[in-house]
Parts: sequence; structure tokens; C-alpha cells
Amino acid sequence: MEQLDMPNEKAVVLFSGGFDSTLVLADLVKHASDTDTIYAVTIEHNITGTQKLRREYESQLLILRELRKQFPKVRIEHERISVESNWTVGDATNSRGLAQPIFWMCNLIPFLENNDNVYFGYNLNDQARVHIDHIKELFKVACKFQSDKHIEPKFPISYLDKTEVLRRLMGDYPYLIDHCITCESMTYDGTNVCGDCVPCTHLKQALFNISLEPNDYGKKAKEMLKERFHCTVDVHYDWEDDAVKYIEPVYPDSECKYVDGKKYSDGASNDCAIEVCAIEDDEYASM
Repeated sequence: MEQLDMPNEKAVVLFSGGFDSTLVLADLVKHASDTDTIYAVTIEHNITGTQKLRREYESQLLILRELRKQFPKVRIEHERISVESNWTVGDATNSRGLAQPIFWMCNLIPFLENNDNVYFGYNLNDQARVHIDHIKELFKVACKFQSDKHIEPKFPISYLDKTEVLRRLMGDYPYLIDHCITCESMTYDGTNVCGDCVPCTHLKQALFNISLEPNDYGKKAKEMLKERFHCTVDVHYDWEDDAVKYIEPVYPDSECKYVDGKKYSDGASNDCAIEVCAIEDDEYASM
């Protein structure tokens, strides 16, 4: 992450309190100079639901408090933009991953100034990741249309998948990871996640990947699986080949059973949200 070096440059992070935007914000703050101001901008829309919106705000405040404690010389401003909209979360899928950045862009540009840098937290697993060039062009056209501003959108973690994002947070910012949120369910209250939406699925998959590591990261991943999704990891070891073959989620409090990546409940089977992970790295074969 490069330091800000333009006299009138402002770093703006689209900040939700999720794992991805928290990593982007933390990296910017870590590499900022004492004279820099980092703006964490949260766009709040009514479709989120009051309960979930309140929980997200609490998470954002906790993350910002920890960052200010760790980096007291860096100025961090939190701006909240409230929007009434008929846009729904599902539209992001229907529009091939472009609906969300377009929505953010339309509400963010009036807040921005010339030569600002806008940092998005899209990772390698996000749908919008394949549209980065389109997003950049849309920003250019929209800024030209509104007030001839030059705004530079940046995607610093677009080369990282969710697993690596979590590893980075565990390693570089362990005091932040427990405050991060996920889940697109409107009923999310900060305690019970749905476990089925895209963010929940990506998070579970990443945690299962990390849980196989014979180190502190693996231990932390197991703790997060238990706390957030109430499940543990069942590791299938092939003693003949002396290697871990795959892992499966185990939900002790549920009547559902997972066998070979399929969920069975009352005789019916459905595709499991978690893909079975084939382990090829010899590093984990000795577990």
C-alpha cells in the first residue's frame, strides 16, 4: 500500500465493517503519514433493515476505535451517507456484479473532490472483480458529467481471495477480525447469521481452508466457525496415502448431516453451501 503523496489528495475507503473493507482501511491507516487524513465512508441504504444497520454501525465504531488506538497520529474520519432506495441486494447478481458499485458511485461522487482516491474492498471472489475496468470507466464518465472531477478508483485487494484476506487480518490486525461482520440477510442481528448468503458462504469456505493449517491461524479459524456458524470441522484422513483428503462441516446442533459435500435432512439431499476442499499441500498432511 503506497503512501499518499499528492498535496490535495484524499483517501476515501468504502467501509462497511466487513472483512474486505476493514483490511483495505487498516492497510491505508498503517501506511499513512501523520499529516494524512483517511476517510471511511459508509453508505447506508434502507433495504438493509434497521436491526442489521444498527449492528453494522456498532461494528464500524469498534473497528475505528481500535485503529485510532493503534495509530493515534493518523486522522481517521467516518462519514455516513444515508440513502432511501428501492434497490435490493439480489440486484447485484442480476446485473452481473455491477449493480452494487454503480449504486455506491452515484451516492459517493458528490462527496468527493478532485484528485481523490477511492478504495474498494473487492476481492478475487467477488462478482464485481471481473468488472474493474468497467467500474473505472464508469467513474471517469460520471465524474466528467457531474463536475469534471478526476477521481481514481483503486482495488488494492482484488488479487487476494477470501482465504488470504482472512489470513492477512489474522496476521496483521488480529485486534480487528472479531469486530468484522458478514451476512446479507436482513434479519441479521449481529448474533445469528443466515449461513447461506454469498458473503456467509465465502466466509465459511475460507475458514474451512484455514482451519486445516497446523498453526494459530488454523486455531483461530476453528474458533470463528464455532462462534459464527456453530459448526466444527471433520477432517477425513487417508491413512493409506498418509494425507488429508477432504474436510466437511459438522453442525452438532442440527439434524442435517453432511456427507461428501451433500446435505441430507429427512431423506432429502441438497448441494452443500461449502465446497469439499481437496488438500494437496504436503504441509498439512502431517496433521
